[in-house]
Amino acid sequence: TTEGNPSGMVEVSAGVLALMMGDVNGDHQIKYNGANNDKNEILGAVGLTTPNNIVPGYNRYDVNMDGVVKYNGANNDKNEILGAVGLTTPNNIVIGQMNGM
Repeated sequence: TTEGNPSGMVEVSAGVLALMMGDVNGDHQIKYNGANNDKNEILGAVGLTTPNNIVPGYNRYDVNMDGVVKYNGANNDKNEILGAVGLTTPNNIVIGQMNGM
């Protein structure tokens, strides 16, 4: 399980570890709520006053790597962050992330 995982790693198969997605702001934490959270970075990328906007491109805001940055709607990137910290624990912080962008 990844819910509340403090290491930021998940086992994708026996003995194979990967980092979880979601450290949009590069602070080595995945945060959905609170100060310096990652979902607000996505909102800033699509536009604070245009949260339904869609921005094309693969970049650090495209958390699910589908080629678009979305804050609202189906397949949005902020839900990936919520999934990483835990659907029922949105105030969790996952630490130890690396940001390659």
